[in-house]
Amino acid sequence: MDGELRCQMCGRGPAQQFSIRRHVGMILLQKFYKVQGPLCRDHAMEIGKKFLGSTALLGWWGVTSFFFNIAAVITDISVLIRASSMPHPVSNPSSSGASSWG
Repeated sequence: MDGELRCQMCGRGPAQQFSIRRHVGMILLQKFYKVQGPLCRDHAMEIGKKFLGSTALLGWWGVTSFFFNIAAVITDISVLIRASSMPHPVSNPSSSGASSWG
């Protein structure tokens, strides 16, 4: 597995570069969250599902938030589709995850 990307969360591979977004709409304000970097299938699916659920519930509240939320939902769905086609990660006992996400 030399030269392969490793997951930033667990250190396992194979991994791919992902950009997963979460949007929270408020009446006048908005919050954006993003996890970007190499992720294994398991972590891309886990974060993607969590962000998609949160965005689908909390992203619509505001005039412009509606449009930003559509983009975030489409991005998260494409992440889940791409991640589901990846092979399952292989353990790498010498690595440990050092990152956290919102």
